[in-house]
Amino acid sequence: MAHALHDKQLNCGCVCASYMSGDALATETRERKMRSKALRRQKFPKRKGWKISARGNTQIKADGVHIVIAKRQDGLHCIGSKRVWDKDYIWDRRGFTSVDEAKLEAFEKYEKLRPV
Repeated sequence: MAHALHDKQLNCGCVCASYMSGDALATETRERKMRSKALRRQKFPKRKGWKISARGNTQIKADGVHIVIAKRQDGLHCIGSKRVWDKDYIWDRRGFTSVDEAKLEAFEKYEKLRPV
């Protein structure tokens, strides 16, 4: 939480944050969204819909987002993401040692691209 009297980020629970901000409903909503996102991130690698393409790439199409995890020549996995109606993928330059590690990072891309 950020507060006008402090220049650093404050780490506090929902109750303390509601006292400092004066808006209990907003703090409860923020905490619910944060917990929901953390749970979705945890479950994303095991989500239904992950498939292996004919080329051997792991992929998923969900909520208008298409994510591909491909193995590069150096043995690392990279992530390509796009909205279903877009033409080209946006490829991440970073490499990941395992598909599960790449799936966890792919969740962040999924969250940015999916319609709310």
